[in-house]
Amino acid sequence: MTIQIKSGPQSGRSSDPERALWLEVLIRGLEDAAGRAECSASRMLDALVAQRWIGTPDFREVCENAGMDPDFIQEAYRRGAFAEPIKKRGRKTGASAGVAI
Repeated sequence: MTIQIKSGPQSGRSSDPERALWLEVLIRGLEDAAGRAECSASRMLDALVAQRWIGTPDFREVCENAGMDPDFIQEAYRRGAFAEPIKKRGRKTGASAGVAI
């Protein structure tokens, strides 16, 4: 299963560049938690830290700043939806996002 992050117009949220930055933070955290990086000791530690991050207040804030629903993202993570690389689709300046699973 592959996750696709879609972007499009949005109103009432942070600027497009700011949202894009938060989206990259979220994607990196989810990819780290999935542990798909090289198997060095430091990367394994990063994966454990990222796994513990899922569901925390900081995680929720990152999701909200990225324009994503934290409960949906957390549940998708628990179901294994991020076991494969996350693909980004849409305009680079898009401001709303959804996740297709």
